[in-house]
Amino acid sequence: QKALGACRRATRIDPLSAEAWKVMGWTSLGLDLLDEAAEAFRAATKLSSDDPDARAGLAAVRMRDGDLEGAESILSPLVESGMATPCVAAGFADLRARQGRAEEAISVVADLVERPLAASERISLAFALGDLWEVTGRPEPAMAAWTHANALCNSDFDPELHRSRVDKLISTCLLY
Repeated sequence: QKALGACRRATRIDPLSAEAWKVMGWTSLGLDLLDEAAEAFRAATKLSSDDPDARAGLAAVRMRDGDLEGAESILSPLVESGMATPCVAAGFADLRARQGRAEEAISVVADLVERPLAASERISLAFALGDLWEVTGRPEPAMAAWTHANALCNSDFDPELHRSRVDKLISTCLLY
């Protein structure tokens, strides 16, 4: 709630800042305030009509509200026109997964993972790619994508240790 208060102050101080409105939209969406999020994203798109991330925010609100067709009408043209930013790609991946068409988003996300992006964006997209592979029933590329994401995190994640722990857990559960 404090973050939302700061966003509201920012939009009062600079009501012509599309970026402030976008941040307010994502913050509102994170708090499940769909009407406020939609209003903020609409304000951002009015100020910067060519900003694909503001439009992706509107699509996220529609998805959260259960309007997959509305989200489709926003995201598909962005992807088809080559405006798939990390934000757009993440939304498109979520949409396609919800529609049972995750395979259609794999190439969009995979392409962006290999581009020079901010580390946090590449990490999020690599995890999303793993999730897409998983929902399409392909565990090997899913694990490869998640391993790549963890490597980007510079963490001490060890996929073999993780696999052995999961196998041990499964074996233990099967005993009961």
